Amino acid sequence: AVQAVPLMLTLIDPVTVVVCMNTVALLMYSLVLLQTKEHLQLRKMAPITVAGMLAVPLAIYFLNSFNGTLLRIIISLIILISAIAFCFNIQRALPRENVIAPVFGFAVGLMLVTLGTGGPLLVLFLFTQGTSKQAFRASMAFYFFGVDIVGILGYTVTGMFTLDRILLVLTMLIPVLGGFWVSKKIVNRLNEVTFKYIVTSVIIVGSLVVIGREAF
Repeated sequence: AVQAVPLMLTLIDPVTVVVCMNTVALLMYSLVLLQTKEHLQLRKMAPITVAGMLAVPLAIYFLNSFNGTLLRIIISLIILISAIAFCFNIQRALPRENVIAPVFGFAVGLMLVTLGTGGPLLVLFLFTQGTSKQAFRASMAFYFFGVDIVGILGYTVTGMFTLDRILLVLTMLIPVLGGFWVSKKIVNRLNEVTFKYIVTSVIIVGSLVVIGREAF
């Protein structure tokens, strides 16, 4: 989403991009979760995921009524600074993690359903916890699967699924399946350090694209 959302925004209206990206992504998260479920740290991820699901009603309200330009720039700057800090190994254990973690979950859920992105914050949070590669993939898939289900329900109830958006979702399914197959082959060949730096590089590039597009 970090890379795809800025690209799609140059061609399609923001609401359509967010609704379609989150709907299509549900398939990918399901496949990843099935593949990595034995690595899932359920006790750790459950409160974060529930917090993200609770953010959905507010997120849908923002999606329907809020001009997100300034919010996108602020969020992207925060993500960019955090990612750069990670590159320089500036990491600390979070104080009162049992309190902070749900706050991260709520914030990411709000961003995901409103802006179609938000994963970078969760990525950086998991990295500070020393999460392994497979546990990282399982945690991300579990969180986004839960939030996306509630988000799609919200999109449906508020009438956001037009015929054009449904057709776009169906069109996007084949590339998503292809991308999942390719990523499965690549991830298994990467060591932990390389994996983390590739993910962080993608976050930095995506944040710069968003900032550049919204600022200029």
